[in-house]
Amino acid sequence: MEIAAQSPVGRAVYYGGINEWIPMPLLKNFSGYDRDTKNFIDSAPSNKQTSQAETKKSSTPTTQAQQMLALLEKTKANSIDEFIQTELKLDGVPPDLIRLGIERLLQNSHLKYKFDGWNSNQN
Repeated sequence: MEIAAQSPVGRAVYYGGINEWIPMPLLKNFSGYDRDTKNFIDSAPSNKQTSQAETKKSSTPTTQAQQMLALLEKTKANSIDEFIQTELKLDGVPPDLIRLGIERLLQNSHLKYKFDGWNSNQN
Protein backbone atom coordinates (compact mmCIF):
# COMPACT_ATOMS: atom_id res chain seq x y z
CA MET A 1 0.00 0.00 0.00
CA GLU A 2 1.47 3.34 -1.05
CA ILE A 3 0.19 5.21 1.99
CA ALA A 4 1.78 2.74 4.41
CA ALA A 5 5.10 3.26 2.64
CA GLN A 6 4.94 6.95 3.68
CA SER A 7 4.66 5.95 7.35
CA PRO A 8 7.75 5.61 9.57
CA VAL A 9 6.22 2.38 10.92
CA GLY A 10 4.98 1.01 7.59
CA ARG A 11 1.27 1.14 8.47
CA ALA A 12 -1.75 3.22 7.53
CA VAL A 13 -4.87 4.03 9.54
CA TYR A 14 -8.33 4.83 8.28
CA TYR A 15 -9.84 8.07 9.56
CA GLY A 16 -13.59 8.07 8.94
CA GLY A 17 -13.95 11.77 9.73
CA ILE A 18 -12.41 12.62 6.38
CA ASN A 19 -12.99 9.22 4.75
CA GLU A 20 -9.30 8.67 4.02
CA TRP A 21 -6.37 6.45 4.85
CA ILE A 22 -3.43 8.32 6.39
CA PRO A 23 0.16 7.20 7.13
CA MET A 24 0.45 6.10 10.76
CA PRO A 25 2.84 8.31 12.75
CA LEU A 26 5.45 6.86 15.08
CA LEU A 27 3.83 6.51 18.50
CA LYS A 28 5.40 6.03 21.90
CA ASN A 29 5.11 2.42 23.10
CA PHE A 30 3.67 2.28 26.60
CA SER A 31 2.94 -1.44 26.59
CA GLY A 32 6.44 -2.83 27.07
CA TYR A 33 5.94 -5.11 24.06
CA ASP A 34 6.97 -4.37 20.47
CA ARG A 35 4.42 -6.08 18.25
CA ASP A 36 6.53 -5.53 15.13
CA THR A 37 9.57 -7.41 16.41
CA LYS A 38 7.54 -9.58 18.82
CA ASN A 39 9.95 -8.73 21.63
CA PHE A 40 9.50 -7.32 25.09
CA ILE A 41 11.13 -3.95 25.46
CA ASP A 42 12.68 -2.20 28.40
CA SER A 43 9.94 -0.84 30.66
CA ALA A 44 11.62 2.59 30.75
CA PRO A 45 10.51 4.75 27.81
CA SER A 46 13.31 5.40 25.35
CA ASN A 47 11.80 8.52 23.83
CA LYS A 48 14.07 11.58 24.24
CA GLN A 49 11.09 13.80 24.99
CA THR A 50 10.07 11.51 27.83
CA SER A 51 13.51 11.58 29.43
CA GLN A 52 13.64 15.36 29.10
CA ALA A 53 10.19 15.65 30.62
CA GLU A 54 11.18 13.43 33.54
CA THR A 55 14.13 15.68 34.38
CA LYS A 56 11.74 18.61 34.66
CA LYS A 57 9.12 16.56 36.49
CA SER A 58 8.83 18.83 39.49
CA SER A 59 7.86 21.86 37.41
CA THR A 60 5.94 20.08 34.64
CA PRO A 61 2.35 18.80 34.89
CA THR A 62 2.17 15.02 34.99
CA THR A 63 -0.77 14.02 32.79
CA GLN A 64 -1.18 14.72 29.10
CA ALA A 65 -4.32 16.72 29.87
CA GLN A 66 -2.42 18.88 32.37
CA GLN A 67 0.41 19.35 29.87
CA MET A 68 -2.04 20.43 27.18
CA LEU A 69 -3.80 22.85 29.56
CA ALA A 70 -0.42 24.31 30.54
CA LEU A 71 0.39 24.90 26.85
CA LEU A 72 -3.04 26.45 26.27
CA GLU A 73 -2.53 28.77 29.22
CA LYS A 74 0.86 29.99 27.93
CA THR A 75 -0.08 30.34 24.26
CA LYS A 76 -0.56 33.67 22.55
CA ALA A 77 -2.81 32.06 19.93
CA ASN A 78 -6.28 33.57 19.57
CA SER A 79 -8.02 30.41 18.42
CA ILE A 80 -7.77 26.68 18.90
CA ASP A 81 -6.90 26.23 15.21
CA GLU A 82 -4.08 28.77 15.48
CA PHE A 83 -2.81 26.98 18.61
CA ILE A 84 -2.83 23.61 16.80
CA GLN A 85 -0.94 25.00 13.78
CA THR A 86 1.64 27.13 15.58
CA GLU A 87 2.29 25.31 18.84
CA LEU A 88 1.56 21.61 18.37
CA LYS A 89 2.82 21.03 14.81
CA LEU A 90 1.57 17.43 14.73
CA ASP A 91 2.22 16.04 11.26
CA GLY A 92 -0.10 13.31 10.09
CA VAL A 93 -2.73 13.83 12.79
CA PRO A 94 -6.04 15.29 11.58
CA PRO A 95 -6.58 18.72 13.21
CA ASP A 96 -10.27 17.89 13.75
CA LEU A 97 -9.33 15.15 16.20
CA ILE A 98 -6.97 17.44 18.09
CA ARG A 99 -9.53 20.24 18.19
CA LEU A 100 -12.18 17.87 19.56
CA GLY A 101 -9.85 16.77 22.36
CA ILE A 102 -8.91 20.34 23.22
CA GLU A 103 -12.56 21.42 23.27
CA ARG A 104 -13.37 18.60 25.70
CA LEU A 105 -10.49 19.66 27.94
CA LEU A 106 -11.62 23.27 27.88
CA GLN A 107 -15.20 22.42 28.91
CA ASN A 108 -14.14 21.98 32.54
CA SER A 109 -11.24 24.42 32.56
CA HIS A 110 -10.85 28.00 33.68
CA LEU A 111 -9.29 28.58 30.24
CA LYS A 112 -12.54 27.99 28.35
CA TYR A 113 -13.06 31.74 27.95
CA LYS A 114 -9.58 32.36 26.50
CA PHE A 115 -10.58 31.16 23.04
CA ASP A 116 -13.62 33.15 21.94
CA GLY A 117 -16.17 31.17 20.01
CA TRP A 118 -14.62 27.73 20.49
CA ASN A 119 -18.03 26.37 21.51
CA SER A 120 -20.19 28.60 19.33
CA ASN A 121 -21.30 25.63 17.23
CA GLN A 122 -22.45 23.66 20.26
CA ASN A 123 -26.01 24.06 21.58
